[in-house]
Amino acid sequence: KRNCPGEVIGLMEILLYFVALMQKFTVLPPEGEIPKMQGTFGLNYHPVPQELRFVPRA
Repeated sequence: KRNCPGEVIGLMEILLYFVALMQKFTVLPPEGEIPKMQGTFGLNYHPVPQELRFVPRA
């Protein structure tokens, strides 16, 4: 398989975007809720979808 020259650049852009979000926000569950820890076991573990709250860092 031939590699796309833009694939590495695209993956790096996604990583930089994610890291910028983590630097600027604290990720928490919705107020008054406990995060759900159950999931589905199969070939690997799939956590259940859940809502998150992004609080700007001071």
